[in-house]
Amino acid sequence: MNEAKKTRTKLRLIAGKAMNDSTPKYTVLAIDDEVSILSALRRGVGRHFNLICKNSVKDAFIYLNSTTTEIDCIITDYRMPEMSGAEAVKLIRSIEHYANVPIVMLTGNSSEDIELLAFEEGVSDFVAKPFSNSLLTSRLLAHCKRCRSQRELESLAYHDPLTGLENRRSVTRQFNKEMDRCRRAGQDFSIAFLDIDHFKKINDRYGHDAGDIVLQQTAKTFREHFQRPTDHFFRFGGEEFLLMVSEACGSSVEKQLEVCVDSLRNLDIDLGGEKLEIDLTLSGGCITISADMTPRDQESILKEADTLLYQAKETRNRRIWRRLERPEIVFEARAK
Repeated sequence: MNEAKKTRTKLRLIAGKAMNDSTPKYTVLAIDDEVSILSALRRGVGRHFNLICKNSVKDAFIYLNSTTTEIDCIITDYRMPEMSGAEAVKLIRSIEHYANVPIVMLTGNSSEDIELLAFEEGVSDFVAKPFSNSLLTSRLLAHCKRCRSQRELESLAYHDPLTGLENRRSVTRQFNKEMDRCRRAGQDFSIAFLDIDHFKKINDRYGHDAGDIVLQQTAKTFREHFQRPTDHFFRFGGEEFLLMVSEACGSSVEKQLEVCVDSLRNLDIDLGGEKLEIDLTLSGGCITISADMTPRDQESILKEADTLLYQAKETRNRRIWRRLERPEIVFEARAK
């Protein structure tokens, strides 16, 4: 009895630490058709987490597909009228962004077969009902910490530390997803390889610190001009960047890009208190692919855009655009 009491006390202390921690609260999504269970979760663990409650799988699915909030853990019941908990987990796992978010399942009458099926669909943990608030809080806290740590590691792997942009490794991950999105929506898909002109001269004349500031300012400017969730701007390597825009008319992307690049002309930077004005220009190889275009593989499209960038550099044209569309790969090349 004493050992059990000590364990319960320890769990309460851990749960209390989650509430008193100065770090931002973890976000937990709870899915249950029973109002009484959601109310119990609000009372029992709601004060420790940013708890979002949905009383149907349908509502939860709509929320997960529309929210910009990062979910650190999901709680779901095994038995719900729409579908089983295992089916709900499978549905959630089908959303790429939530493929690795921990899911804790609540169950009143578990069995080995139920648990095996749920684990096969991607459940991370089971908690029996009626649940202990301290135990559930401790388990949620552990899952949330691991999820947040994993997310931070992935961010480091897929982002450039100098500019904060997605890096070359992230291009592969985003390319097919955005191109498929455009095909479903019947919209254009545009990519542009962009390279800062005479970047070596900037480094040689002003130093590498100035070069770093130029890269950071370029990233900042593009983020300000391309802010939609379907807009992606990558640091591809060195002074080379890649812009990827889906579900937008190619001509509008072209105009938006020109405005963005023009805003970088006569760039003012502060280098240790010294004010510098740099005439910054970018060359680009840009492709717009119409929605009805026969699917092309990522490598060939990127290679073609890179070739256009090389041509723009060689001919001293600022940017060259091409549009690919049916029935053949016929396009108009325009120099900017």
